[in-house]
Amino acid sequence: MQFSVHSPDVTYEKFMGDYAWRIFATGEIDANADKRLAALIVDKSIPEDSRLYFNSPGGSLVGGMALGRVIRANRLHTFIGQFDPNEKYVGFKPGYCYSACAIAFLGGEFRYWTDGSVYGVHRFFWKGHSDTDADVAQIMSAAVVEYIRSMGVDTRIFSLASEAGASEVVTPSHEMLLMLNVVNDGRKPPKWTI
Repeated sequence: MQFSVHSPDVTYEKFMGDYAWRIFATGEIDANADKRLAALIVDKSIPEDSRLYFNSPGGSLVGGMALGRVIRANRLHTFIGQFDPNEKYVGFKPGYCYSACAIAFLGGEFRYWTDGSVYGVHRFFWKGHSDTDADVAQIMSAAVVEYIRSMGVDTRIFSLASEAGASEVVTPSHEMLLMLNVVNDGRKPPKWTI
């Protein structure tokens, strides 16, 4: 996965008070994507509440979870989209986020639906086979469900993903994504106290 970063436009910042940086994450997620993003954030002094836009076919499931944790630790907001130089202030157009990208996307404290973009999930898989496949599948399933829960997302998204094979993709509607809290469009669920 490659990252490109854009600091806030001075004019836009002055009139709109928007200090958020934009980070565009494109390509396949690998095992070290989290480390590269963390280093980029430190190197550029990217502030919290900046925006990360995904446009990715997926990649490493473990890498996606690690990337999501870096996103959450740095309080980035996640979107699905790709850089568009013709959009001076908005700066992006619709994109896609499948598989491991869909997992990393959950790292955003605030996760936004972008009209025209696609969020897709499927059952995880690996290419090698051994006598311990059932053990690995059970351990990975538990790790993914716990990650989803820790991000404040309804774990039914895991069940939905399990309905699609390795070469299939389920693309839930915006309404379904809202219901499962996969996207929250900038709102946190209420916390009740007595």
